[in-house]
Parts: sequence; structure tokens; C-alpha cells
Amino acid sequence: MHLMPAYLAMFASKKEFDLCEKYNVMSCVECGTCSYGCPGNVQIVQQVRVAKGEIRARAAAQKAAAAKTEKK
Repeated sequence: MHLMPAYLAMFASKKEFDLCEKYNVMSCVECGTCSYGCPGNVQIVQQVRVAKGEIRARAAAQKAAAAKTEKK
């Protein structure tokens, strides 16, 4: 899996959701271990959730657009 939570949080905070997806943000199980050990008190899990939500929303929008195109 090789997740890099600090990178995922940084990408999410900068709204770089394509990079989050590239770095496998969807594989994160949101256990919170990364936030617990973070010396900078970065809210990593919350940033991961934001990224996952945006990625899911984009996928749903693409699916809806494809379904709309098929009906025509």
C-alpha cells in the first residue's frame, strides 16, 4: 500500500485531488495512527476525508454525465 499520509494531507489542503488519487488516498482506512504521531498536529485524517469526498463527488458527476450522454 505504501501510503504517505503527510503528502496526502498536503495535497488535499492544496486541493490537488488528482495527486491524492495518484498517491492512493482511497486506500487509507482512516485509522488515525498518522494523526496521533504527527508532531505538527496536522489533521491528516480530516484532510484525507476531504480528498476522498471530492474524488467520490467527481466520480459521481462523471457517471451522471455519462448516463445523460447515453440517453441522448
